[in-house]
Amino acid sequence: MPSISFLPRSLARTELPSSPQTRFPHNDSLPQVVKSHKGIAGNEKADEWAKIAAEKPSTRGVENPGPLPRSLASLKWEISENKWAEARSWAGGRISKAKHRMAKSQKPDSVVADSTKRLASRFYQLKTGHARIGQYLHWAKVRPDAQCWWCKCPSQTRDHLFKVCPEWEL
Repeated sequence: MPSISFLPRSLARTELPSSPQTRFPHNDSLPQVVKSHKGIAGNEKADEWAKIAAEKPSTRGVENPGPLPRSLASLKWEISENKWAEARSWAGGRISKAKHRMAKSQKPDSVVADSTKRLASRFYQLKTGHARIGQYLHWAKVRPDAQCWWCKCPSQTRDHLFKVCPEWEL
């Protein structure tokens, strides 16, 4: 099957009817009809590769093209996305909203629940032993001792404040 090929002017066998300089002023080659490539060394392999390239245009004539080049920013983004997806899947099995809910058998004190947030937080601090009283401040190394600053008792605890301290009598 004849095919069209571009040959240099020096190898062209026949000239075209019109002047090549007027048809191709900036090109130093002429279109020529060339008969089959049979019998020319290496052309059979070139034809085979051309057929493979024509059947698989995405491979661009390469047997194993590999991944396309990517920017550094794109690679960093993908690594970050994969890391966070892995972290979410890992944490998903370990975190449950049910763990942080109050049990159905427990009910908050209605007086505390109806009070202001500031008063409720002081109540729960006293109840858990984390109020700003001498015993806790000494444990947290904020004060050198646990002495009551109103009555000079050696230990200021919540029991001392509510039952013994004269400053807190009702």
